[in-house]
Amino acid sequence: QVYRRARGTHGPSTALRGAMAVAAAAATAASPASASEAAGGRPSIFVSIPSYRDPECQYTIVDLFRKAKHPERVFVGICWQVDQEEDKRCFLLDLREYADRVRTTFLHHSKARGPCYARALIQQELFREEDYYLQLDSHYRMVEGWDEELLAQLGRCPSERPLLTSYPSSYTLPEDYEPGGPDRAQLHSGRQPIAVCAREFGAADGFLRIGGKVVSVESLGGVPASALFWAAGLAFSSSAVLREVPYDPGLEDLFFGEEPSMASRLWTSGWDFFAPTCVVGFHLWTRRHRPVFREHACSEQKQREAKSQMKVRRMLGVEVVEAAIAAPSAVASPSSPSASSAAAPATDAVVGADAAGGASASEGCGDAAERYGLGTVRTLAEYEAFCGVSPSRRTISLRARRGGLPPTAFVDGDPAAAAAATPSSSSTALPSGAADLGMPILGAMPAHIAAAIQALAGASGSGGGGGEAAALPPTASRPTVPPQLLVEKEGGAEGGLRLLRPEDVQHLNEFGFVVLDGFLRQRCYTASCGADRAAEAPHIVRAGASQVPMRPARLGRGDRLWSSAAVRGDEMTWLSAPDGRGLLERAEQRVRAGLVAEAVPATFDPAPRVVAAAAPAPAFEPAAAASSSVEFDGLAALVGAFAGSGAGGSSGSAGGQRGGRSGDAEFDGLACALKGAFAQGGGTAGATVGGGNGGGGGSGDGDSEAGVANADAAYYKDLDVYLAKMAELREELDSALSFGCVRTSMMLTRYPGAGARYARHLDATPEQTGDVRRLTAVYYMNPDWKVEDGGCLRVYVPAELADRVAAEFGTEGGGGAGGSGEHPEGLRPLDIEPRLDRLVLFASGWLEHAVLPSHAERYAITTWFY
Repeated sequence: QVYRRARGTHGPSTALRGAMAVAAAAATAASPASASEAAGGRPSIFVSIPSYRDPECQYTIVDLFRKAKHPERVFVGICWQVDQEEDKRCFLLDLREYADRVRTTFLHHSKARGPCYARALIQQELFREEDYYLQLDSHYRMVEGWDEELLAQLGRCPSERPLLTSYPSSYTLPEDYEPGGPDRAQLHSGRQPIAVCAREFGAADGFLRIGGKVVSVESLGGVPASALFWAAGLAFSSSAVLREVPYDPGLEDLFFGEEPSMASRLWTSGWDFFAPTCVVGFHLWTRRHRPVFREHACSEQKQREAKSQMKVRRMLGVEVVEAAIAAPSAVASPSSPSASSAAAPATDAVVGADAAGGASASEGCGDAAERYGLGTVRTLAEYEAFCGVSPSRRTISLRARRGGLPPTAFVDGDPAAAAAATPSSSSTALPSGAADLGMPILGAMPAHIAAAIQALAGASGSGGGGGEAAALPPTASRPTVPPQLLVEKEGGAEGGLRLLRPEDVQHLNEFGFVVLDGFLRQRCYTASCGADRAAEAPHIVRAGASQVPMRPARLGRGDRLWSSAAVRGDEMTWLSAPDGRGLLERAEQRVRAGLVAEAVPATFDPAPRVVAAAAPAPAFEPAAAASSSVEFDGLAALVGAFAGSGAGGSSGSAGGQRGGRSGDAEFDGLACALKGAFAQGGGTAGATVGGGNGGGGGSGDGDSEAGVANADAAYYKDLDVYLAKMAELREELDSALSFGCVRTSMMLTRYPGAGARYARHLDATPEQTGDVRRLTAVYYMNPDWKVEDGGCLRVYVPAELADRVAAEFGTEGGGGAGGSGEHPEGLRPLDIEPRLDRLVLFASGWLEHAVLPSHAERYAITTWFY
């Protein structure tokens, strides 16, 4: 705070000059004696914090001092990587109270070289021989009395050179977070210890990824447990560690690689790792509130990163693969899988290293290589045998996956269970009704088709009451790189973008999806209606949605409908789109009227609606029957080959059960629907209704145009606040990004809670023809959403992209606190919270997704662009 104001354009005040002089004198005079004296004769603690443009860092500083039992013993060193003017929000709190115990070094953010480089600067420039060393990230909250707790736990470790390390728990910030006010961090209620476990090797860089798993207090027996790995976000030990195993300043722009390399250096230098017996800190895992140093990504940065990765691999004895270390030409493309190291892994139990990098030998030899290389007390081979991980062979033992603890220690189940399980050929018993298909499906159908039928029938083992919904098998030929849906027109698209931003276009093409927070409030209505009215826009849409009559969702089409809560438990209705001149002006008028119903003019009418009979085809077509039934068509396409080989039968009418019934009758309904599909030749069963096209243009839930919400209903005046922006987005996609949309369809859904969910699926499949969904937009209307409400959108991302995706969008590793976060098909689940005014765009035929069980009312509007 002092530094910012002193360097401000208006110059510092006399009082600030005095405070600044005091702080400078304290830092200059610091020595082992002065640090000890300032600590009141108690053991002193030096806290290292690198901060890249992070407004939360100021709160972290205050929290450290206020929650320490003896704050006089605490000294904080910060490497600020900021711009004085651009990042004023990082310096809004008055920290003069701590000026004599906070030391700083500054870099302009454009000169930042990653967290390893920043930590090295802190150690070299700000450490003053304090007794103990604590390494944290810039977005942290601590438990009360954290200083005494860490010292006590370190003293109980059965080692002469102990190091406490773990992943912390989590905290969150409210949706309307703005720095400068009171601390509004919401700490996770859990206080059980977290063990660090091996997870996987990065697909692109080959470095080990580790994650945190919650364990029971009883399993540790009140004594810090011996740990196998070192975590960058929380490490506490004697400060002798800084002299023996310092950070390598030559590891520029390295993110992944810090933890395995530092673990190897520390362990071979004689340091032993231990897991604390309780939570001592809370980390903000989302990055929505701050940028990351990758914002300056360029070919030079990628070269520096590749060079640093090379050094770490050499130190660890890992065979260097040219494609993995990425020559500059190989990493230049942002969509290249080889360019997939960007940020911390999103792991289950809200864990993932926020800081990364490496500590390998610097270039050259002699003193530098010795100072930043492996230790000499124990060998690297001994460490690999101890932890059960071999980077050179890319093997991870079951012991490593459990962090050295017994399988019974974990609160949410054995994290090594998936790896320990062997493939089983045994099949799940089918409910009665399978005979209606005209053949023994497990014996005559390929296994993946049988699995699809079981999943749709709710008979899959994953379709029970757990967190993962029954899923359709992934498409075998699914590419690992998302389609390039948006292409800038000649001369660049930026000038034609209004709702989207250039980085959104890049992320959608690079990752297959993009998360836009504050869509209506920040992007649509602030400029035209003012910030206060714009903030009400999402609530207006939610108010309209709550008035729309809906009914339980069904699957199939035409007269072959069926329901399965194991697949889809929401209520829904199709929406018709606004049309006519003045559409946006009418939406703005509604926003200016405000949320209070009485403020709406009596003469205010909803916009004219698009009707299916219109010719030529309107821009927005309600076409309830015009959205594809991936759940039915995808399966029908798989089994279509059986249509002429004994799978036929009378088409009849579907005896499908409705209203969410499950059990044997549910499967009978599916059987009839499948039989009807077989008789008509597979995935083309059923005619389109209301002018839709065949193939991929069939109804998503069997409804005809009659299923569209009443186009004249008054609630459309509220819904149009959002729907009008979808019309504007379509025009923007076509005019600026060459999308070429032929039509859209829109659906309103409500999950009533009680565990309602939607199984894993794609919104379009390669087998579909005609008008096919290409881009999906899901808008959430859930104020006061809490973690325990559930209902997250789970997306399945290729492992080589998952870490970068999680870093960009603040998603969390799927599977909950004990989930493995790994899937055999090479996809990693990431969860997106259904928060108010959040819009998620994704490639319809590429991104597999599911809705996790919802335990509270959950509203969303989905728009498909064809």
